Amino acid sequence: MLSTTAVKIAKSMYYQIRDKLRTYMTSNRDISLAHIKALKTLTVGHHSHGFLLISVALS
Repeated sequence: MLSTTAVKIAKSMYYQIRDKLRTYMTSNRDISLAHIKALKTLTVGHHSHGFLLISVALS
């Protein structure tokens, strides 16, 4: 079971990354499959490794 602190951190990361993706997608017409896959990963499962990979990919 995750602690409430870990859940709060995960949620804030989720929203930050989701907003970054949304901004990127609206400003850039050429969306790669990797970004679509990343968005699906975010909406389907909130895995910390997924967060790490996606945040690295977007930075």
